[in-house]
Amino acid sequence: MAQKKSDTLREEIRIVLIGKSGSGKSRTGNFILGLKGSDPDCFKFNAGGDSVTQECQLKTAYRYGLKLDVVDTPGLLDTKRNNVDVQKEIKNCFLKTSPGIHAILLCVSMERFTEESIDMLNHFIGFFGQDLYEYVVVVFTHYDEWKECQIDNNEVPDSKCYTKTLEKNLQEFLDNCSRRYCFFDNNLDLSDDSQVIYLLRIIESNINRNKGKCFTNAMFNKVEQCLQKMGNQYSREELKQNKKLTGSVLSSLGEILNFPSKGYTVWC
Repeated sequence: MAQKKSDTLREEIRIVLIGKSGSGKSRTGNFILGLKGSDPDCFKFNAGGDSVTQECQLKTAYRYGLKLDVVDTPGLLDTKRNNVDVQKEIKNCFLKTSPGIHAILLCVSMERFTEESIDMLNHFIGFFGQDLYEYVVVVFTHYDEWKECQIDNNEVPDSKCYTKTLEKNLQEFLDNCSRRYCFFDNNLDLSDDSQVIYLLRIIESNINRNKGKCFTNAMFNKVEQCLQKMGNQYSREELKQNKKLTGSVLSSLGEILNFPSKGYTVWC
């Protein structure tokens, strides 16, 4: 991972987090940002590891010569919410990641990587398009708990063996993602940022593989037009972070393009 600005592939990396309740998604976001759970600017979560809000949130940090924009997406695929609320959050996600996504992190607990995890990602991609698969990185969370369980069972905790023993359909899924994955210890001290650096290396390598391009589509183009129109009065950061201004942008976007029917599983 390059430390100097001149050595980095891009000055800004925009990352989207998705995952089931208790997947360690919010903690993963905080690790990337270099924030503790007690930090007032961190992604807030309860004792069970679930986000305390149902709104897409954007947090920003400047690390390793990069501007890291990280978006958490709680409630985006929650069928308990009405179509109006869900469409608003989809537009909100587009807004906070405009002009496009560099990486989408599918956060899954090592003990709970199943076909349902893949289904969740497919539902999310339904909003954005199949090309988004080229930007997926699987983050296996709770490595610390898995490692402890392996030791308790008198087994050697080998992460390479873990991926080799996955079921065929899960292996095929990793192949479809060009085997972009990493492991996160959710209790690792923040002073040890080795797992974050490794993840960012994967992301930067994939950006290079995609010839420096982020994922974008017609909806992102529409968001950009709105941001540019309002950019004479406000900065891009204000438009993305200020709730009142964000509401103005969202209301001007109109209907979501290619909005899928709500027939998916609840992932809050």
